[in-house]
Amino acid sequence: DHEAVCALLSEKYPDVHFRSCHMNPFQMDTAIPPMVGLQLNIYSLLPEGRKKNPKQINLLGNNEPVNKSCELFRYAAAEGFTVKHITDCKTFEEFESLAESCLNIIVTPPAKKAGVKLEERLKIPYLIRFVTYDVEEIKDFYLSLFAKLNMTPVDMTSDIEKAENAFKTAKKVIGDF
Repeated sequence: DHEAVCALLSEKYPDVHFRSCHMNPFQMDTAIPPMVGLQLNIYSLLPEGRKKNPKQINLLGNNEPVNKSCELFRYAAAEGFTVKHITDCKTFEEFESLAESCLNIIVTPPAKKAGVKLEERLKIPYLIRFVTYDVEEIKDFYLSLFAKLNMTPVDMTSDIEKAENAFKTAKKVIGDF
C-alpha cells in the first residue's frame, strides 16, 4: 500500500515530500495510464500560494528538454519571458519555483491532466501544443501564445522560410517514403 507508506514517511519526516510514482504497464488501458499518472504525481509536488511571475512560462510533458535553439525561447526572451522545463531544475527549490509561472505549455498528451490539475490547484492556465510539423498549426499556436501573454506578435516569416528550406533539404536526402 504505497499511500500508507507515504503517509507514514510524511509523518516521520515532515520536511520531506513523498509521492508514489511507478510505472504499471497493466494500467495502460485505464483512465490514468502510467505516463499520465507519473506527470500528475510529479507536478502534485508544486506548492500552493507562490506569488506568480508574470514573465515565467513552463513546458510540461516531455522528458527531454526542448532545444534552446527553438524559436520559442527567442520569442519569449524578446518580451522578457523565461521558459522553464523540469530538466532545468537542479534543486528541489528550483523545481518548486515552477509553481510561480504564469502559463504552462503542454507539449505531450500525458501531461494534459497535470496541466488541468495545475490550473485548478495553482491557477496556472495552460495552452496545448503537441508536437506538429504543420507550419500553420505552429503559427496558430504562436499567435494564441502572443495573445494569451499580451506579447507583441513576431514576424515569423524568416523562421517559416528556414523550416521550409530544412524540409526541402531533408527531402532531397531521404526522398519520398
